Amino acid sequence: MTRLPLALAALLLSPPAQAQELSAVEWLTLGHGACLAGGGSPDDTSLVFNEIGFAEDTEGEDGLIYFVNEAVPDMLVYAADDGSFCHVESLSIGTETASLAFIAFQDSLGLALDYNKSEDGCTQFGIAGGDILATVTSGGNDPFCASHNDSAIRFTFPAI
Repeated sequence: MTRLPLALAALLLSPPAQAQELSAVEWLTLGHGACLAGGGSPDDTSLVFNEIGFAEDTEGEDGLIYFVNEAVPDMLVYAADDGSFCHVESLSIGTETASLAFIAFQDSLGLALDYNKSEDGCTQFGIAGGDILATVTSGGNDPFCASHNDSAIRFTFPAI
């Protein structure tokens, strides 16, 4: 499996001292980076999210680890406790803006993205030679491919 080393993640994800002043898009980008830095490891994912100010919420669904941060109440973050995926959702940023922020973040790291479509026809990016997939959808329980009002990027990882 290909993961960003935690040392690199720490450098990339260190929020400024005034983290509460980050924009919603900046918080979303931090969430994307934290999912990628965790690389499918539940322990590493928890560590990275904790480092950027998110706490684990023990009231979540079985099989999921939820992360909350009171500074960003319009952001929903959770990961599978088996490491198969990490999900970052915004209740206020549409799919186009979320996609562009994700692309800009990847470009800043010098990481190549492969542009694809998911089985449902939604935008999907292959990362690390396709080992990691990032699928862009709307938020909510029944997502669709595009929304002006909300978004989600789900990172799926190969089995550990």
